Amino acid sequence: MAENYERNLVPIVFAPWADELVETAALRQGDRVLDVACGTGIVARIAARKLGNTAGVVGVGCKRADDHGRSLDGNGRGHRHRVVGSQRGRTALPEAAFDVVLCQSGLQFFPDRSASLREMRRVLKPGGRLILSVWGPIERSRGFAIAADAVARHIGPEAARPITLAFDLSHADELRALVTDANFEDIAVRAAVKTLRYPSPEEFIFRHITGSPLGSAVGQAGESARTATLAEIQTRLASAVDEGGLAFSIEANIVVART
Repeated sequence: MAENYERNLVPIVFAPWADELVETAALRQGDRVLDVACGTGIVARIAARKLGNTAGVVGVGCKRADDHGRSLDGNGRGHRHRVVGSQRGRTALPEAAFDVVLCQSGLQFFPDRSASLREMRRVLKPGGRLILSVWGPIERSRGFAIAADAVARHIGPEAARPITLAFDLSHADELRALVTDANFEDIAVRAAVKTLRYPSPEEFIFRHITGSPLGSAVGQAGESARTATLAEIQTRLASAVDEGGLAFSIEANIVVART
């Protein structure tokens, strides 16, 4: 699934936001950077290119990270920045080791978000910067809201959970409170919106079934339930299709804070 995730989800959904996250971080030469919940490594790769080297960039995975313990470049080859493991929100990384911690669309998946944020703070140097993003409310992302609704209706609410879970930490006040409780300072939270584009609703469905845990739930459903689900998504997204294909917006909350 990691390779499908890299091929089918990263270019459209995650790469544009990774660019913004790294630009927001305003990396400086010599910075040591930690990418938390690195997945297949898009944020780490962009950070390494920005710094002009990979030596100062470390990725730490979570349950959604590449099972092979490495990140991938666009052709599926191993990339050289280092990937380390984590367990229950803790890492083996030394205290005050990094100037910047980046975390893109990952905090909502951690079982203990507070502990994870405290660990991010622990590994930051005094005056270090935290830059993270999580998706905003699902109702502000039409494609995913429709997909979750259709899957829940025809297959079941639990089958839709891989979609809705990604939007679980969507309110800015809750996010700010978590970061504050982890003893970060100078906290700023801003909303940003981008437009996702796919060749068609069918391509949107295909990419997310093959590149995410949603595929398992859909694959286990009966044929009639799958057919009804896909038909509803296609019908309800038809009005969002123009000559360029399917387009809908998605919102994220971006946090900048310091130790």
